[in-house]
Amino acid sequence: MKKNGKHMWKRKEKEKRRPVYLVWVHLVIGAALLLLAVVWQCPVRLLFGVPCPGCGTTRACIALLSMDVRAAFGYQPVFPLILILFLYGIHRNIIRRKWMEKGRRWKGSLETALVLAAGGVVLAVYVARLLLQTSPVMEIALEEGLVYQAMELAGIAGR
Repeated sequence: MKKNGKHMWKRKEKEKRRPVYLVWVHLVIGAALLLLAVVWQCPVRLLFGVPCPGCGTTRACIALLSMDVRAAFGYQPVFPLILILFLYGIHRNIIRRKWMEKGRRWKGSLETALVLAAGGVVLAVYVARLLLQTSPVMEIALEEGLVYQAMELAGIAGR
């Protein structure tokens, strides 16, 4: 009995600290993303000179904060979906636990199907934007990629 009481006390103590922990996690992730957006560019673009499927999302969020919805969707047409996927990825365990605490059954196959469908939409829009080249965000510059520059230095890439 004592062990159960002690165990319950430790669990309640952890639950009291959880909101503070979550705030810190969000602050650190937000600071890292801000630093990445301000100081550095997209790692895929930096390495290969090709934009990634998420390119333009940071600019879209900044435009949305400035109440420029048209510019936000111009930078990244599926940025709300990307943000939802990102937030879901961070909070998945919490959502799952709360769902199961209510006595509901968690359907992993449904979750997988929804995430794959959303990812498919993001990739389809990405390919269309690459092919159409209607946005300066989607500009392809292979010569600016570090991999191309390294290959050029090694004499592998043609001039």
